[in-house]
Amino acid sequence: MSRSYVPRDGEMLVKPPVDITVSMHSFVAAASWAPLKRLCDEQLNLGGTTTYVPLGPFVVFYCAEMDNIVKQGSIEERDFGVWVPVVACERAGGIPVPRRFLTFTPYVWVSNSPALVGGRTVFGFPKHLGDLGVPPQAGAPGAFTVDTWVVGREGDPAEKLRLLEIATAAEHERAPVWRSTLDAVIGHAEDLASRLVAEGPLSKWEDVVDLFTAGAGMPMVFLKQFLAADGTADACYQAILEAVIRVTGDVAGGPIPQPWDITLLECFSHDIVNRLGLSGVTRTTKDGRTYATLQSLATAWMKFRARVEAGNIIWEAS
Repeated sequence: MSRSYVPRDGEMLVKPPVDITVSMHSFVAAASWAPLKRLCDEQLNLGGTTTYVPLGPFVVFYCAEMDNIVKQGSIEERDFGVWVPVVACERAGGIPVPRRFLTFTPYVWVSNSPALVGGRTVFGFPKHLGDLGVPPQAGAPGAFTVDTWVVGREGDPAEKLRLLEIATAAEHERAPVWRSTLDAVIGHAEDLASRLVAEGPLSKWEDVVDLFTAGAGMPMVFLKQFLAADGTADACYQAILEAVIRVTGDVAGGPIPQPWDITLLECFSHDIVNRLGLSGVTRTTKDGRTYATLQSLATAWMKFRARVEAGNIIWEAS
């Protein structure tokens, strides 16, 4: 039985669509196919006829500054996280056929509570609050940072620590050579792209471009769930959703050739390196804590306007 949502005073929760203006940096990181496939199986392939598989052995760290705009008002937000590009496959004659290109977000941190509540409640984004830092100015040396609550070892008290840092020591240009999201997809070096998609469901980079072109904007897939309050491990609601971030204005962007280092704190509460199967990692120890560092394979910046559309339920637990 369908019930109307009961709005509560002070909740600052709005229904989609939501218009957004976005300024974003993205950082491609090498990963391993098997952990990403396991992540899809655990969090997306829970039922129904659609199967989600990684596009290839890589993930994208992103750092975005945005303004969320609805008729009731607007709120600025910093939104840093990880995208896992995936392909939705539908069975045709018993054979899984790639149908849609999407992104899945297993980790995301935001700068304010309305962004957290809206993202979790409406779509199921696993949003957490963090202190999110950006370089002092565009093109200057500096770092994107996430300071958030973590548990270092099982049983330890939680504390706020630097969990993620993406840094460069070099000045870098931001020439606007891209004018669409398709430009951004095509713009990554084809030798890099071909290597990254070799293990995925699409055998050629041209297949990736064709599948992306067939969609609109940036489609996303979500696991929306709420834990039951009865002390069990049951979910009182669980569903797989898809929604589109549809580009509605001009796009500017381009590659950044300077090297960027991605550094993650390794801890009990956030096993990001192993869960994503990040590759090319070197480890250091400081103050009794272990940090994993890898270099971005490709870095880019983009600015655009878009609309976050209402979601579609792909599968819903009964």
